[in-house]
Amino acid sequence: MLTHPTVLLHVLVGTIVIVEAFFFLVRSIRSHNRFWSILTIIGLALVSLAHASGEFYVATQTGSGLTYMGDAAAGALVTYGFGWYWGHKKDKALVGK
Repeated sequence: MLTHPTVLLHVLVGTIVIVEAFFFLVRSIRSHNRFWSILTIIGLALVSLAHASGEFYVATQTGSGLTYMGDAAAGALVTYGFGWYWGHKKDKALVGK
């Protein structure tokens, strides 16, 4: 099942996303900023749920695994997108001062 190149690429990119989400969490905790810490905890939880759902799908080949994986990935994209938007909005406000 995991021998097709696109499936392997998907697994590789997913693993990189989980590692990056963990690094974002560590950086936000070290910055002592509660807003970013909460945002990155939510993002890491959703990325982890997407990863676990993908593993579930590979093991069982049921459609619910794909549904949960897609929903969790979309939630993570929204969470990190909000963080990106909020960060740029804050930067623009600081430039104007």
